[in-house]
Amino acid sequence: MKLVVIGVVALPLFVASAAAQSIRGIVLDDATDEPIAGTLVILLDTTGARRGAVATDTAGRFLLPLERPGTYRLAARRLGYGPATSTLLHVPDSGVLDVEFRLTPEAVLLAPVEVRTKPRRSRLEREGFYRRRELGIGRFMTAEEIEKRGATWVSDALRMEPSVRIRYDPVRLGWVVYFSVGTSGRPCLPLVVLDGTRLDMSTIDELVPPSEIDAMELYPRGNGVPAQFGGTGASCGVILIWTKR
Repeated sequence: MKLVVIGVVALPLFVASAAAQSIRGIVLDDATDEPIAGTLVILLDTTGARRGAVATDTAGRFLLPLERPGTYRLAARRLGYGPATSTLLHVPDSGVLDVEFRLTPEAVLLAPVEVRTKPRRSRLEREGFYRRRELGIGRFMTAEEIEKRGATWVSDALRMEPSVRIRYDPVRLGWVVYFSVGTSGRPCLPLVVLDGTRLDMSTIDELVPPSEIDAMELYPRGNGVPAQFGGTGASCGVILIWTKR
């Protein structure tokens, strides 16, 4: 889907909520004119390299401070809307660039419903989630528990876990989840497995929104990790994420 950028205005004066050079704006639903909260707005340079990212607030607004003036693009990612990228935007010295995004809703295709005459086990049951939960070795979270936490990002859902440490990584430009290991609480980067597949990811929030998660399993110390998900790279523990697909 195409991202439309309109009403671009350079403001040479400082304002309390904006940096010396920054891009600020609002993301709206083109069909309803309603603000779209939780949209991930990504700052890209002219080579396509990522230079920053921020999520819109409940009013659909965002502010992206810049290290220096120049030419940039913005990309937007939101469930229910197609991926979108802006045209080139030029930010002047000591200027603030005001932009308005209008995203077109995109229908989310659902898998067809399969009807069988005999009972069919749920996916979590087939994957052994409930069996492992009965053993009580790891920490188990269902979709209902994640929803009660009101999480916008996966990292939000994990913040209350005593074994979890979350830090902002300026290199990865996002929140990174660590497990606290040993008496010193040394942070250790766990292996992340999404629907049974090991992932090489930059930050956990880029994987899937919390609303699409059916369950999560946390094994902070590597002990008790299911054999099929352990092995090399699991010494710091494992986070298993099961989606609702």
